[in-house]
Amino acid sequence: MTEAPVDEVFAALEDRYGEPRTGSEDPFRVLVATVLSHRTDDDVTFPAADRLFDAYGDVQALAEADPEDVAELIEPVGFYNRKGEAVVRVANRLIEEHDGEVPAEREALLELPWVGPKTANCVLVYAFGEPMVAVDTHVHRIANLLGWVDTDEPEATEPALEALLDEAQRLAVNEYLVRFGREICRPRGPLCGDCPIEAMCPASEDKEPEGVGEVEGRTMLGRIADGR
Repeated sequence: MTEAPVDEVFAALEDRYGEPRTGSEDPFRVLVATVLSHRTDDDVTFPAADRLFDAYGDVQALAEADPEDVAELIEPVGFYNRKGEAVVRVANRLIEEHDGEVPAEREALLELPWVGPKTANCVLVYAFGEPMVAVDTHVHRIANLLGWVDTDEPEATEPALEALLDEAQRLAVNEYLVRFGREICRPRGPLCGDCPIEAMCPASEDKEPEGVGEVEGRTMLGRIADGR
């Protein structure tokens, strides 16, 4: 399969979206918001996370919360009852084992409830500026579409992209491809006519332009960090 040129794709996405904001967001908020985002769309996750942070703004407050009250606040995110219990457990584990701080080590993050590779890497990228590859469905899908990887599962996409990308690209890949996947390279009805990398896309020859999209604002994690 033809492979889209990595450097040129990242240059085009940087022109469109600007430099990604990494290493500057609150670790606790990134961690909790990413847990809430599992199998849930951003337009549901963001208001739920906003309600949660308004009620329980720090680790100590969330650790003392009733999981049922948390579940009511975050409904209708997917598995809201289980996630309500999970984030309270996470807060307690942070207090008990990490002095209330979110650890900056991947293995320590992976030991927390409901924290898998994607969540751990999101925290490391967005909160600590570590060059990790956080793979969600958009990153997995688009990386395969561009011919960068040939994988069936996100778990296989992560190491394949780590081997392909340099450190700066690893830091940017989640933000760029998530925004690009939501806005333009959508699973259904991609807006190829507004695509900044259409000429480089291996799939572009088989697609007709389907409209022009508007540039979205910050990703969900960025909006939460901004308190908006």
